Amino acid sequence: QRMIVHLWSDQNPGVYFLVDRPTKKAAALGVIYAGVNPAQMAPSRFFSFTSSDGLDLTGRINLPANVEKPPLILLTGSNISEDASDDFVSEVQFFVSHGYAVARINHRGTTGFGTDFGRAGDMQIATGMVRDLIEGVQWLGRQGWIDRERVGLFTEDSGAILGLPLAARKDIFKAVVSFNPSLDLTAWQAYHFLWRANRTDEELLAAMGGTKGLAAYRKALDPVAAAEKISIPVFISSGAAA
Repeated sequence: QRMIVHLWSDQNPGVYFLVDRPTKKAAALGVIYAGVNPAQMAPSRFFSFTSSDGLDLTGRINLPANVEKPPLILLTGSNISEDASDDFVSEVQFFVSHGYAVARINHRGTTGFGTDFGRAGDMQIATGMVRDLIEGVQWLGRQGWIDRERVGLFTEDSGAILGLPLAARKDIFKAVVSFNPSLDLTAWQAYHFLWRANRTDEELLAAMGGTKGLAAYRKALDPVAAAEKISIPVFISSGAAA
């Protein structure tokens, strides 16, 4: 008859309430990140565009107040397939508070948009996914919301694998920062590269062409080979090394 409820938004990290069903009353228990003032946080803005090969793509951008054409930080999540939800994201709000616009783009393969969209990202990490992110930044620039000449990339964990091919595009990005990157592809299995869609690990491996196919795709994403093409500053911070 009693439950704890968590309410949040893109501007508010959340408040916990104790709800009493018989009395239909709720009492606040406490807030998350007590030092955060939701009134000072930037709301996110939904956007959509069509990729060059016809996929309908979406994303969210947070814009700093009173800054005309701010520099942009493109943020990729800690998981390659993580969607740009309307949850509170502390990294987003931190960057916005320092005058940056922050964008997150639901590239092909992102979860939550159906099986067809998910499978469109199969084995597309350094190709279709990267192209979606580049075209998303270009689209934002055409809207006049950001300074197209000042764009950086911030990646985390497995999302960092997207950063290396993007770091070769000095026409798009000026710097890449990767936090605790997961770049040991020998540890990545078939389910990291394909939309699972209720398929077993064995079925995923078979779809990749078996162990040889998996090995070939890992090689295609080799961080060492990608690093040779980097043309902008790249900063990597590893929690393990620290």
